[in-house]
Amino acid sequence: MTNIILLNWFSTIISFLKDISVLVASGVGLYGINSWRRQIKWKKKHDLAEETLIAFYNAQESFNIIRHPISFGNEGSSRLKNQNETTEESMLLNERNIVTERYETYKEPFLKLKVLKQRFKTLFNKESLEPFDDFNSILNKILLSNSLYYDRKRDKKLNDYNESTLATINGHMSECESVFRAVWVSSTEDEGKDDIKNKINKSVEQMETCLQKYLQEQDTLYEKIKRLIT
Repeated sequence: MTNIILLNWFSTIISFLKDISVLVASGVGLYGINSWRRQIKWKKKHDLAEETLIAFYNAQESFNIIRHPISFGNEGSSRLKNQNETTEESMLLNERNIVTERYETYKEPFLKLKVLKQRFKTLFNKESLEPFDDFNSILNKILLSNSLYYDRKRDKKLNDYNESTLATINGHMSECESVFRAVWVSSTEDEGKDDIKNKINKSVEQMETCLQKYLQEQDTLYEKIKRLIT
C-alpha cells in the first residue's frame, strides 16, 4: 500500500514538473519571439539612423561647397547664353549661375534627405523631422537670395533709370544684399556671425542627439541570457 502511495505521489510530482517545464518553455519561446521582433524593429531604426546621419553630413558638406566665396575657372558659364548679351551682362549672369551650377553638381544629398524623410516618419517621432525641414528651408533661402541679388544688380547696371527709379532700385539692392549674405560663407573673422552656418550646424547636432541611442549596439537575446547566468 505504501509503495502504491509513493508511486502515485512520484507520478503526480513528475506530471507537475512536466507541466511546469512546458510553461517555462512556452514562456521562453514567447519571450524569444518578442525579443526577435524587437531586434528586427531596432535594426530597422539603427540602419535608417545611420543612413540618415550620413546624408546630413553629406548635405552639410554640399552647403559648404555651394557657399564657398571663391569661384574657380569657368564656373557659372555652363548656362545657355543669349546671342544679344553684352560682355558685362554675361559676367553678371555667369556670377548668378555659380550657386545654381554648384547645387546641380552637389544636390544628391538633398534629394536623398527628401526620400529619407518619408521613411523617417514611419519609425521615429514627428518632432524628429524638424532638421529635415530646416535644411530644406536653408537651401531654398540660399537659392532665392542668390537669384534676387543678381537680378537686381543686373537690372541696375543694364538700364538707364532716372534718379527716382534708381533710388527705388538702390533700396531693393540694399534689401537684397542683406539677404544675399545667406549665400556665401562668412570670412574667418565673422564665422561666428554666419547665421546660415550656425543653423546648419544646429540641425546636424539635433539629428545626432535624436539618433544617438539608435546608433549604439543593442544586446541580443543570447547576450542577455549569458549575462544573467554569469
